[in-house]
Amino acid sequence: MSAASGVGQSVSRSAGQGSDATPIRHPTPNSRLPTPDSRLRIGGVVQQAILLLASLIALFPLWFMLWTAIRSQDDYFRSPLGWPSGIHWENFSGAFNENIGRWVLNSAIVTTGAVLLVTLISVPAAYAFVRLPFKGSEFLLKVFVFLMVIPPIVMLLPLFSLMNALGRVNHFDAVIVAYAGLMFPFSVFMMTRYIETIPTDLYEAAFVEGASHLRILWSIVVPLIVPALLTLGIVNALWAWNELLIAVVMLQREESRTLQAGLALLKGKNTMDIPLVMAGATISAIPLLLLYLFGQRVFMSGLLAGAVKE
Repeated sequence: MSAASGVGQSVSRSAGQGSDATPIRHPTPNSRLPTPDSRLRIGGVVQQAILLLASLIALFPLWFMLWTAIRSQDDYFRSPLGWPSGIHWENFSGAFNENIGRWVLNSAIVTTGAVLLVTLISVPAAYAFVRLPFKGSEFLLKVFVFLMVIPPIVMLLPLFSLMNALGRVNHFDAVIVAYAGLMFPFSVFMMTRYIETIPTDLYEAAFVEGASHLRILWSIVVPLIVPALLTLGIVNALWAWNELLIAVVMLQREESRTLQAGLALLKGKNTMDIPLVMAGATISAIPLLLLYLFGQRVFMSGLLAGAVKE
């Protein structure tokens, strides 16, 4: 009897000790390791920070130009980045007194003429490369690509000699033709890539209806590549508006200078009046800024339109 009770007591003690023992825990994944979602969030924050920093660096020259244009000369020399004592709008009126209004008009004439001319000759040329290929057309297109990398300064002396022999120095048509010639290789290459995306079924249907190549170009190709034409026009206009070297050499009279050439002259005349020069630079940037803002959607759609070939 005593032995049985002893065994029972020992069993009960061991059971009690088993109930007090720490339960066995199965290993779980380390919660401190970053999950894929957290990695994506961290990567997005880093990417946004880098883009923000790059945007600030890109916008700093524009801010500095505007900030300097509304300051006085004394404020600028006291602290180029400091807070101005007041807003001086007379810098802009002083820039217009320096004939800058005439220079803006000259730039508008030259830019518009060059863009229209190069568009009128590059679109038919690109259509011929796509729909009327000839022996050596691929090689000629590669030559156009090579001409795109040649800097304009290389052709400056031959252009000036030609225009001087023709008596066209200090005339807008000389600069318009020179700009159109320099923009022609890029324009042909760009239009060729866009026209190649048009399905051949459209051409075949038009030929069945008896349409000529000129009719197809005007009635089918041009309406389909309007975004590309606007994109090309914006790109060429930006280049022609900002071009300086050819304008300085070809247009030597002050009343015939373009805006960029006039600003170079203005800087030479007002070396110490930096706010006045910055006011002129601000005026020169306004047309391009408006052009890009109003044509931004068309510009982006035109850039993406030729990315995929049908």
